[in-house]
Amino acid sequence: TAGGFFWWHERQLAAEEAAASSVQTAKVAYNDIKVSVQSTGLVASNHDVDIKCKASGNITVLPYTDIAAKVQPGALLMQLDTTDEQRTLDSANAVVAADRARLKEAELNWEISKMNLQTSRLKDEADLASAKAELNDATAKLARTKALYESKLESKEDVETAETTQATADAAVKTAIAAIEELKQTQITIDTKEQEMAEMKAQLDQ
Repeated sequence: TAGGFFWWHERQLAAEEAAASSVQTAKVAYNDIKVSVQSTGLVASNHDVDIKCKASGNITVLPYTDIAAKVQPGALLMQLDTTDEQRTLDSANAVVAADRARLKEAELNWEISKMNLQTSRLKDEADLASAKAELNDATAKLARTKALYESKLESKEDVETAETTQATADAAVKTAIAAIEELKQTQITIDTKEQEMAEMKAQLDQ
């Protein structure tokens, strides 16, 4: 047992001496600590931004060909060929000019139609008033002629003439009323033109 203890003690001392001899010592000083990591893989950005353009076409100017170049705010990134777009713009301008001319013509015709309607209304109303006055006069004359005929002071022919005059005056009144009624159709046509102008304005804006 004593031999075993001696052997173990010697082994313990040898181990301590070996551990003490492996320890490195140095003076206290300020230094940088560097950590190196070695690995394999792909280097990728942690924030990618896709730059897209709503327009398409051939690029004619591309100032920045280096993807790492520094770009100032407001700088030109690229310029597309404007030939096709200019042709489309010219065509659109031609359509706008034609629509504007059509709208101007429609507005002029609308104004003329309104003035003609007002003039026709005044004329037809005057014709109706005149026809009513003539009808009243013809009706009164017919009544007097009939009274005189009964008194043997007018002939049958005079009565018939007065009746014809009264019938003609009555027809003139009905014609004047019909002319005024027809103006309602003209008013509807004018309102329709106004609606068409509104649609033309919307098309022009588009």
